[in-house]
Amino acid sequence: MVFYEIAAEIQDFAEFVEENRDPDRQDRICPSGFDAPAKKTLAESGRQSCVFLKAIKKSSANAILGAIAPNRATTEKQLARFLKLAGIKANKIQISEITMQEMRDMLRMASRYDFIEDEDQSKMCRGISV
Repeated sequence: MVFYEIAAEIQDFAEFVEENRDPDRQDRICPSGFDAPAKKTLAESGRQSCVFLKAIKKSSANAILGAIAPNRATTEKQLARFLKLAGIKANKIQISEITMQEMRDMLRMASRYDFIEDEDQSKMCRGISV
């Protein structure tokens, strides 16, 4: 398996933020809409790949995502599916390979910010044959 960090520039960022604003914390993106696409793409791949949202960077209007997949082609396919399910329209996409430790850190961060449901899902992503 290969580990990836993905930066996707979000189209119409102001509109995206407004549509996804957390009702309890106006300064934050509501994380609840991004867990289901991660679960769905994991299930659809037969647990062979995983894509998840780690963070939204307001300063650069980027979605930062993580992916675990057997190759870049699978990552690109799963990323397209995730973005569609999550309602994220992206302009520029940069995909970079990262280390296993960096992936663990990304999973922890995604879990901490509630972009993935909990540590169980984080472990599920890590449970893909590495």
